[in-house]
Amino acid sequence: MASGEWWAELHPYRILIGCHFSGARNKNELGDLHATREGIQYKRAKVLIPWRAIQDIEISTQATKRVTAGRVIALGVFALAAKKGETYTYIHISDSNTVWSFADTTSQAKVLAAMKPILDAFNSRVTSAPLAATISGPTPTPAAGSSPSVADELAKLAKLRAEGVLTDEEFAAQKAKLLG
Repeated sequence: MASGEWWAELHPYRILIGCHFSGARNKNELGDLHATREGIQYKRAKVLIPWRAIQDIEISTQATKRVTAGRVIALGVFALAAKKGETYTYIHISDSNTVWSFADTTSQAKVLAAMKPILDAFNSRVTSAPLAATISGPTPTPAAGSSPSVADELAKLAKLRAEGVLTDEEFAAQKAKLLG
């Protein structure tokens, strides 16, 4: 395997099903996000982000509330008080001049599990350089050679819970994993 080609051993697989891509011409489209040996593909190569170009991968979660048409019909003016809560998990992938964002209602834990092979390989390629992949949320197992303390990890989880990224249940589950 040539130096820097960490993706050469990657087995192609689907990361997300029916996610949204926020791009200039692709708003409100649904498609599948795949990891392949060429890069990350959306809608079977309609968008292809080559591995060589990727500089950063970030996963985050955002909760929103919105009024749906069904609620307006059913509740009238009261629909404003009964907004529907939705939580989206975002995957942001960037190169030197572009950020691609993919959104889905899949939980952050499932997205992290699907992205784990990519994140592990991506992080391992930068063990001697500054960390290039940023993960907002529970972090996967650290790469060999770097071992943050349990206290550091708990502090990160507490910060994420305070910011509203993690629920109390998710925080408790991650804390139990760290301590157990």
